[in-house]
Parts: sequence; structure tokens; C-alpha cells
Amino acid sequence: MPEQSVSEPRRVTPPETSDPNVPLNEPPSPWREPLKQMGIPLDIPAQFTDREQMPPRTNFDPLTSLPIDNDGMRLQIAGEFSQAVRDNSSFVVLYRDVDNLKVANTKHGRQFGNIVIEYGAASLLQTIQALNLPEDVRMHATRQTGAADETALWLFNVTQEQIDEIKRFVLAENDPIQTHDPEFSFSSSTAILTSNDEKAQEVLNNARKSLSENPDQPAFREFNDLKDLADNDVKLLKISKDLQRLPVWKLASANGEEEIRRVILEDLGNSRISELLLSRVYEIAQFETHLRWRDRFPSVEQFKLHLSYMEINPWMIEELCSHNPRERYFERITRSSVSNTQP
Repeated sequence: MPEQSVSEPRRVTPPETSDPNVPLNEPPSPWREPLKQMGIPLDIPAQFTDREQMPPRTNFDPLTSLPIDNDGMRLQIAGEFSQAVRDNSSFVVLYRDVDNLKVANTKHGRQFGNIVIEYGAASLLQTIQALNLPEDVRMHATRQTGAADETALWLFNVTQEQIDEIKRFVLAENDPIQTHDPEFSFSSSTAILTSNDEKAQEVLNNARKSLSENPDQPAFREFNDLKDLADNDVKLLKISKDLQRLPVWKLASANGEEEIRRVILEDLGNSRISELLLSRVYEIAQFETHLRWRDRFPSVEQFKLHLSYMEINPWMIEELCSHNPRERYFERITRSSVSNTQP
């Protein structure tokens, strides 16, 4: 950690004003202590919130006390990222996003939603702390600006063995924690991106080029590009979870738009519904609509011709004209939902 300049005063934003989404003097959540007693991890390890170890011009999140990824903290992490690129040393970035935050806020209020955010950060950081990584592994946890439920954790100077251990322990905590007072499922989505991953190589090559052309400047653009890769991975994980809980058979048996709407509200109401999930709902309704017309055509060939005029996807035409259309179709989309691929 570089020494802090004596002549440069530390700017610490007071907790009650650093986040405009948190009202002044908000009372503590009544859910916190009961949930802790139930085993929900909510305490952020002190090593990630020690203000004396933070660089100058660091702002802090009032909810978790973690540093915010801007100003001095962003400069420090981007600098360490750039040095890792120069040294060709390994690093890991973990990107954590909680699930069902909208459900928590809608059903139980924003104070409970804050607990869900705390859980997302605390569960990740407690898991990493439990690994007892050596002191030469440098770690920085930050809350992301403009995203209330995302936490990023950077680990520099890690070995491949440590990377494997981090992956194993972090992925092992993916199972949701179900509570009944209140009724809620605590879970999160975590992307793990390492300097050895193939998808990161283009960004790292760009960083090397940038650092060779501007040796005195951190590779800020590539630093942000790498975070975007991790953020995109998290979004894909959340979409995959959305698709897996799609009520496929209920939608298939729904008769008309109003019944489809009722199924969506009953099974997915108050959920964070992705565009891909909504498109899949529309696709199922489209499939069922066309299937109901199949018996009105004198032959499968004429039915297929009718579908081709309507510019239906070839794979859907294939399923609609098969011997077991509904079984084949739902086997296909169920498989694609689990593997997070298009049919």
C-alpha cells in the first residue's frame, strides 16, 4: 500500500450523506439481528472497511462501510491492475450481485432490502476471509457507483492454486438460504474473472499496449473493460436463473392472453424479469397459438408452408411440424434455459 501524502488531506464523506438513496438518520433495520441469529451472514470483515488503510479521497458506502469505486479507491485499484499487467502476475476479480432485491423491497420494505444488500457483500467477503490467504495477496472490496446491490472484490498477487481454491469456495456458496420469518430466499450471483481466462486476454493485450504508449498512466479504460466483462457475466447468470424458474408447462396450457398474464403474475410477480425472460414467454405463447391451428390444415406440408409465409423461426417450424411437437419444443427450451443458450 503506497504511503499517504501528509500534505494531502483525507476526504471521507460522512455516511449519512454519501448515498442520496439513503435518507438521513434512517433507523436500524429490525430484521438485522434476528436474521444474524438465523445464520445469515451480514457483518463485513473489518479488513475490508479499515479507513486507515484506504487511500486519500476515498468515499464510503453508508450501508456496508465499504469504499466506493471512485476517486482515490479507483485510482489505487486501477494502478495495481496496471502493475499486474506489467509484471504479468495473476489476479482475480469477483463480481457479486444479489438476487431478488426487488422482491425484498416490494414484499418486506426497503429496510429489509438493505439487509439483502448487506448479505451480498458480507457473504462474499466472509468466504474469502475464511480462506486465510497470505498477507502478500492484496485484496480490495468496493461497492459500485450507480448499482446498489453490486460488490466487486479484486485480489492481486495470487497463485493458480489460490485461484482454484477461491473458485471452489465461492461457487460452493451458491445454494440459496431460505428463511420463513420473513418468507424469503437469500441468494446471489457471482462472476469470477481471472487474468488467465481466455475472455480477458483481449482486454489485457489492450492494457499492455496502452501502458507501453503511456507508461505514467494507469490503464483506466481496460480496467473498466474488465469490470464490464465481469458485470456481463453476472447478468448472464441472473438471466439463466430467470429462465430456470420460468413456468413452462403452465404457460403452455394457458388459453389466451389473459390466462398467460395470470400465470406470469402468479409465478413471476414482483420478480426482476429480464428481457430474455419476457421474450421466452412471448415465444411460448407464439408456439402454442400456431400449434392450435395445426389441425385445421389438410396436411403437414401445407401447415409448414403457412408457417414459412409468417416468417417463423425455422427451428420452431421444425418442432411445430414434428410428431410430438409440444414435447420436443419444451424439451428444447428447458435444455436451453439450463445451459443459458438460445434454442
